[in-house]
Amino acid sequence: SARVRDGAAHRLPYAPHLRVDRFSASLAPDALGSAAAWDAWVARLRALDTQARAYELANLMTARGGDAPEGELDVAATRARDAACAERLTQELPQSAAQRQQLAQNAQVPDDYLTTRRVAGLYALTRVPFFWGVQRWQQSASEAFAAQAALAVVPDDWTRYTLAGERPSADQIRAALTNAAPDALGVPQLTPAAQQLLLRAYAPSLAVHTRGGFDRIGALRWGQGATPVVDTAQPLAYQRVATTRYGTQTWVQLVYSFWFSERPAAGAFDLLSGALDAVVLRITLSPDGAPVLVDTIHACGCYHLFIPTEALQPVPGPQWQEWAFVPGTLPRLGLGQRVQVRVASASHYVVDVRPDTETDLPAVPYMLQDEDALRALPLPGGGVQAFNGQGLAA
Repeated sequence: SARVRDGAAHRLPYAPHLRVDRFSASLAPDALGSAAAWDAWVARLRALDTQARAYELANLMTARGGDAPEGELDVAATRARDAACAERLTQELPQSAAQRQQLAQNAQVPDDYLTTRRVAGLYALTRVPFFWGVQRWQQSASEAFAAQAALAVVPDDWTRYTLAGERPSADQIRAALTNAAPDALGVPQLTPAAQQLLLRAYAPSLAVHTRGGFDRIGALRWGQGATPVVDTAQPLAYQRVATTRYGTQTWVQLVYSFWFSERPAAGAFDLLSGALDAVVLRITLSPDGAPVLVDTIHACGCYHLFIPTEALQPVPGPQWQEWAFVPGTLPRLGLGQRVQVRVASASHYVVDVRPDTETDLPAVPYMLQDEDALRALPLPGGGVQAFNGQGLAA
């Protein structure tokens, strides 16, 4: 009722102490292989719920304007009761093979498509011209990548951002992954220190064609309205560690989000313009720690493109269906080798991804912050998370 539900993971209605994300859902068949794998899988789902509840409780308190009246909501007691309740519910989970299989099958993240609106919007027909529009954007993106390939260094009217501080060494990267023993599901268990080391090691260089304040990156803050604003006085990237399945293996991914204050209108009628814009960059590491794939997407969920290294080859896709769009490739990258991402002005389209070799050129330093900070973005006198229960920003 306070509208502070956390949207990072899907809450299972039949098991209120468990939440699932898509990666955990992909592990469900493996969880049925052994008792240890089952316990590790349930622990993952419990951890997702425990984390989400902590943010929900923090946002509930700020939504109420601070501490609730005495006796109405005791934070410590609430957390203790939640933990005891979750432990009891975990002990009461079904034990038979058939019951566990049913629970694993039902632990899925539902999509966000609304069938009634798709019917009303004539999706079956409108998807065809929309697909043509996607193809036109892909063609223009390929041309932009080709044009950037001819530019050896960042032009003078671009701003280049690099991570402040010392870079971890290749030996440190190797040690961080070597010491990350996999659990019973085969997921590497990176310590918080190892995660931070990898995120610092591969933090990209961001080069932005800068023609206005809307082309400067910054930290999200609450202003006077219902939409967060971007504080460009503090260049910052939000970071998190993710994982993906590659065959029978689990590979580590490093995710960086760069926020802009707006996408300005290109004309009198521009449906793509508005407050807030962000470019999300994801770097996939092979088990030895070397980057093998870079992909980017905007926070709106559009403009997804893939830049593989020589270690991977894209699989051809079916006709009349969006597939992995590959406008360029990267040479084989070594341990700790960073990439440079070039971003156009205003639209913030990614127009180039290359190895970052311009380490001696002037650059604006940026800081890193955990992306989870956006799940409880503070505001004096009240305020909640930057994203609502569906994971969307206003």
